[in-house]
Amino acid sequence: SMQASIGATDRVWIRTSGLFLLPYLSCHVPRAHQWMQSPELQELTCSEPLTLEEEYENQQGWWTEEKKMLILCPHDQNRRPISTEEDAIIDSLTSACGDVSLVMLSDDDAEKGNPKLLRSAELDVMITDPLQRRQGHAQQGLAAIMKYAYEHLGVRRFVAKILDHNQASLALFRRLGFEEFNRVEVFHEVHMHYCAEEPSRLHSPGSDYVLAPLHRLAPASD
Repeated sequence: SMQASIGATDRVWIRTSGLFLLPYLSCHVPRAHQWMQSPELQELTCSEPLTLEEEYENQQGWWTEEKKMLILCPHDQNRRPISTEEDAIIDSLTSACGDVSLVMLSDDDAEKGNPKLLRSAELDVMITDPLQRRQGHAQQGLAAIMKYAYEHLGVRRFVAKILDHNQASLALFRRLGFEEFNRVEVFHEVHMHYCAEEPSRLHSPGSDYVLAPLHRLAPASD
């Protein structure tokens, strides 16, 4: 099947009931750069603003065996239907509302709270458009990337590092079944994880998806 043949470095796009998720392409950089000018997002992501040139360099590193980033784009029934990945890419330039990322953890990072040494990855999600928050996009985006990582990257444990005052994010990961395993008081971080040894546990509402390789990339420099 098409899904079975997807390898760790093949770019994919994913469709769920409410979202489509596209790899972070160079055509998304201006919008992502604009997002990160927000002091609120800089604080929540513990990051410094990059120049546009630096963000183009940053984008180049976001689809490797070690790390993936997908841009979240809500389906809007009022816009034209999305039937091809080219439609999805064009639509995403205006509809993107955030991103979800996955970074494979190295042995040292993966060992804490992980006695069975399950293959681990750290997750991050960000809804940048305040009007698109509390719509379930973050939960659906996380569920989709978790299922993809379980089926195609062999990930069996997912880790999230959340600022202890970010109640919305803590509640989101709890809804997905994550449990606290560590606190780093000096950074005000709560570390949560989800061990997915049984695939049946990964089926949360909205985790059903259609996954396809991304063949056409816009622009050609990708």
